[in-house]
Amino acid sequence: MNRHSSLVYHDLQEADGTYARAGIGHSMGKITEAAVGLNLGLSVGMGTSHYNDYYWGLHQSKMTDLNFTLSLPIERKGWIITPSLNYVRLLSNDIQAARMYDTDSDYVFFGISLATKF
Repeated sequence: MNRHSSLVYHDLQEADGTYARAGIGHSMGKITEAAVGLNLGLSVGMGTSHYNDYYWGLHQSKMTDLNFTLSLPIERKGWIITPSLNYVRLLSNDIQAARMYDTDSDYVFFGISLATKF
């Protein structure tokens, strides 16, 4: 099953800026008898000039990042626990050059979420 998503965040207090992300994904469905699924996702993000200035030190609206996600949702007794492996690549050379605290353009991180319906 294919899916599309979009998210918009606006920081009202600190940055007074907006970050938007659009993505596509594909769910392989259950890959084992134990109700374990496999999801793949790809998204791209963009920040307004205020967002990028606050978080990256560059006062320009730019495409900020490309995200790849691999997740394994596990369903048990009405709960879904989803571990994920994420790779993020900063897209803008200007953002990479403006950052003072870190010069890496690639990040890998692990996440986990817990969800239920009620």
